[in-house]
Amino acid sequence: MANGQSPLVVEGYVEAYNRNLQSMERYIFRDSPNEHSQIARVESTDRLTNERQAIQGLSFPRLNRDQEAAPQVAPVKGYKSTIYVKSYRSQVSIEETFMRTAVYKEPLDNARDMMRSTVSLKDKTAIDLGFNNGFTNSLSTNITEFDGTARAPFSTGHYYEDGSGTWSNYYNVGVPPNPETVYLIINQYLRRLKDFANTNFVSYGPEFIIVTPTANPTYGMAADEICMSVDRPDTANRATNVLKGANIRLRHVALNWLTSTTKWFIIVPTGEQSYPLRLLNLEDYSVTPLAAVGPINPHAYVTTCRTQFGVGWDKHYRGMVAAGT
Repeated sequence: MANGQSPLVVEGYVEAYNRNLQSMERYIFRDSPNEHSQIARVESTDRLTNERQAIQGLSFPRLNRDQEAAPQVAPVKGYKSTIYVKSYRSQVSIEETFMRTAVYKEPLDNARDMMRSTVSLKDKTAIDLGFNNGFTNSLSTNITEFDGTARAPFSTGHYYEDGSGTWSNYYNVGVPPNPETVYLIINQYLRRLKDFANTNFVSYGPEFIIVTPTANPTYGMAADEICMSVDRPDTANRATNVLKGANIRLRHVALNWLTSTTKWFIIVPTGEQSYPLRLLNLEDYSVTPLAAVGPINPHAYVTTCRTQFGVGWDKHYRGMVAAGT
């Protein structure tokens, strides 16, 4: 039966379907949680190819008297990165005979899955590029650094943009989340990181995010304990959890699309100016109402979903640190 004691006519079915489609669309794309916006800054774009490059970093002011010529300082040109937008589509088809005889909600469930898979595609794409593939050199999406290497996003040997030294955002030690390692990463790997000219320290706020894979719930529980406990459950004497009072605010995000069970991450909030991972929407989503295919096949009805987006790096890899082996 089609939504009641008697089957709907085709026109009634299509009207009821599209009315439900609109409310479902609002919920899935605007209100339901997703993973990509937690680890990538989501922005809009009006172009398919998005080239990013910046100049940053000045040397310290020099001792100089007013009657002397002012010393000229120049910023350092940063690395170039490019984010390409791609188009993705999916479609649900319904036969007219099915509308007259089947249970009404079944094709609507298919439309819901079509929209949810669009959100999941963004989740997977962002996490693959930013985390799962973040340890491989020479990928086309990697940034080419001072020495000519398209270096992996997480590395112990990143070059400063002026070539004056190297820095690391990879703590290559096989440990689970624990207060000592979190404190070390925040203070040594993030707060001591400098700008393009290797001159000024990057200014981060007090908030940091521990990112773990849901595939390893032990890591997730350890991260929650670090964020929530005033003492340390991992010690016999229940020592004070200093991270609760060290001008640091921590929160934990567990991601389904992380594939490694031995790595975890600490990132700054995606709203920070220096956060590098971007998801650019040319078209966030577009869902067409259920309608007949046309005169070629008037007994087939379709609804489609399209999204156009790209994921990539915005000029550098600062603001993200990996831990684990």
